[in-house]
Amino acid sequence: MPKIACKCGQIMNIGSLDEDFAYDLISQNALWDIIDICSEQKGLTSEKFIDSFNQESVEVYECPSCKRLLIEESPRSNKFSFYKKETE
Repeated sequence: MPKIACKCGQIMNIGSLDEDFAYDLISQNALWDIIDICSEQKGLTSEKFIDSFNQESVEVYECPSCKRLLIEESPRSNKFSFYKKETE
């Protein structure tokens, strides 16, 4: 099972589809483009929709320990930038 490590040392098991710390991020424009394509094509399956969505979206993980966000730099790159919430 694939894993990803946060800068705080937390190891997250990813890929089981049961993670409550995993998200997909997609621009509104890309999502609307996919919706437009879906509405124009008859017989478009949910599988084709998901394939289109996955081509445009990036993976985001929220560390369960420190709440830092790990955001994929570009779709399917497997390179992540780390963001920590600012505190006052």
